[in-house]
Amino acid sequence: MARAAAAAAGDDLFAYVSAVWLTATAEGLVLSPMRDVIEVSGARALIASLIEPPGHPQPVLRAGVDLDPQRPPASPRRPGRDIVDG
Repeated sequence: MARAAAAAAGDDLFAYVSAVWLTATAEGLVLSPMRDVIEVSGARALIASLIEPPGHPQPVLRAGVDLDPQRPPASPRRPGRDIVDG
């Protein structure tokens, strides 16, 4: 299991996490976000004050390899005719 922490120059958390997650998935990795501490504004500000150079804290993402890469069965769907009048 690998762990990494990062700070970004901007505070676009969604773009950062999306890019990392998509890249990891393309490489066959699975991720688990550990972002609880940065969701609390006081803790986020404290972490930001400790980062050199100054930046915006980003979530820690645990990365690993899926040892059972089978896809789960598809969830059942209702036929469209049951939902749409026509």
